[in-house]
Amino acid sequence: MENIVVSVCIATCNQERYLDECLESVIGQIDGLACEILIGDDMSEDATPEIVARWAALHPGVIKHFRHAPRLGPAANYQFIVTRARGEFIAHLDGDDMWLPGKIAGQLAFMNAHTDCPAVYTNAIVIDDKGALRGLFNNQQPDRFDLAGMLKYGNFLNHSSLLYRQKYASAIIAISPPFVDYLMHLRLVEFGALGYINRPGVLYRINSSTSMIVNANEHTRELYWQALTSASGKGPVAKELAAGKGDFLRRTFFRATRMRSPKMFIKWWRRVLADHTPHRSIIFFSALVGIIKTTCAIAREGVGIAVGRGVSRVFYRR
Repeated sequence: MENIVVSVCIATCNQERYLDECLESVIGQIDGLACEILIGDDMSEDATPEIVARWAALHPGVIKHFRHAPRLGPAANYQFIVTRARGEFIAHLDGDDMWLPGKIAGQLAFMNAHTDCPAVYTNAIVIDDKGALRGLFNNQQPDRFDLAGMLKYGNFLNHSSLLYRQKYASAIIAISPPFVDYLMHLRLVEFGALGYINRPGVLYRINSSTSMIVNANEHTRELYWQALTSASGKGPVAKELAAGKGDFLRRTFFRATRMRSPKMFIKWWRRVLADHTPHRSIIFFSALVGIIKTTCAIAREGVGIAVGRGVSRVFYRR
């Protein structure tokens, strides 16, 4: 039996509009590489099953289609296919996103050069639901970051860029669903500093018609808070966790502003206040400074775009 190098795990549900582009982006870069593509189809009610079946017929033995009934939900869908992954490495890809050429090759080279690294991510180009360019996912980042870095600035990683060693899959499988990707990143960083490649490896579709952020925004925020507070507030990362809670308030402030919902921010402000966290002053300071810095960054980007300087919006700046 051929040794599988990479298991590509794709979670999808009612994504007929995006799935052809998603699968084409994967097939286009695994030629000559021992890969399997595991697709978890979470009880789709559109043409998603037929699209997957067509691709599986074109690539027998490579694409495996798993159809769920009843619906599992995004997190449990990933866990289902991850348990069946046989590769030395596992890569995640949401069914409404795409990979850019060379993404997998670049990450494998990084992992082979950093044998202590449990997982590696890449930057992403952000597009809208119709495929129009919107900006970059991240600004420039260091090539390694530890738990303190993951807590201080919150989640800045693109889930569809994730590639990790199969031996750490059990940490993801063990999480009780539902959960957001931030919790997976926090579990993986427990095994060592995570890696990051600044070159974009993903086309990330923001606010797609199937996005959790669009369709279950408050539920997603609740799961994010649960992920953040799952980290211990004691020991060497206590101050970073407090700063991360301040960053959570910053994110909530801008979401509430966009939605014109001051009640949302007030609700979460009280929720964070009720959390008996050490270094509470750091929470407030981090939130205030973060709001000011983000406002200034948005203003600079807006001016740069307006005067034609070629400035790209950065969606997750840290």
